[in-house]
Amino acid sequence: MTASSTYDADSGAPKAVDGSCADSGRWMSAVGDTAPVLTVDLGTYKDVSQVDVYSGYGYPNVATGTVLTAFKVEGHTSAGWVQLGSYTANTRALVSTPVTSAAIDQIRLAITDPSSTTPDIARVYEVAAH
Repeated sequence: MTASSTYDADSGAPKAVDGSCADSGRWMSAVGDTAPVLTVDLGTYKDVSQVDVYSGYGYPNVATGTVLTAFKVEGHTSAGWVQLGSYTANTRALVSTPVTSAAIDQIRLAITDPSSTTPDIARVYEVAAH
């Protein structure tokens, strides 16, 4: 797991794959990082059929302003990075992206609008590959 930034010592990138949707189990980007990036390394190429992104604050009753507002889900194939899904004006805590490309070894969230709240940071509970 790597991230372009981290909000504080308790919200590092590994939290986005720890299996927890508790508020204490989230990766959060730093204030001022207006285009945060989170990358999950799967370790080897895997056939992935879907990528789920859980975001926001207060799961399971997530405030819509705290979810990722605009972002792309990308997968790294043997040919390079490909876009798997693109979302704008999102208000959902769970966004599921079907994957129809070749096997991937990394998943990347390229976030262009972290949230619609203050502080304007990305809040990601989990990135899950199926």
